[in-house]
Amino acid sequence: MILRKLEKIADWMNEMLEADPMDNTKLEQICQFLLDQTKVRFNLFDFEYFNEDRLAILQAERSNVIRDGDYKALCKHDDIEEKCKKHIRFKKYFRIEKSFFYSDENKLVYFHTGKAKNDLTIYSRLTLTRTGFFVNPNVGK
Repeated sequence: MILRKLEKIADWMNEMLEADPMDNTKLEQICQFLLDQTKVRFNLFDFEYFNEDRLAILQAERSNVIRDGDYKALCKHDDIEEKCKKHIRFKKYFRIEKSFFYSDENKLVYFHTGKAKNDLTIYSRLTLTRTGFFVNPNVGK
């Protein structure tokens, strides 16, 4: 039951990414359904955040982080750098050009590129701190 519902939700979300106008009521209905589920897991591949530009900035800042001697900051820096590399490889390997949703068993996956018409609205809603489902990498930066 939940598997078929998640497949339908992924289809609806994919339609909403390019819808004109976007149906905010439907988005909220989907979010309410997802909030009520306890077995659904969520995964966000944020290609807009973890990209080549961010990697170049991180690599340029690396020597400053090392010079400062803040090893906790260096570990965090290295983690973000590795995540950028992973996302870049993944995006290139699967030739991902636009955002889309995919469901797999009890998981809803959002491949976010920031290039769909309604990406900003959907991304903002789904990454809200208290009622969102995906972790926004921009929070706390």
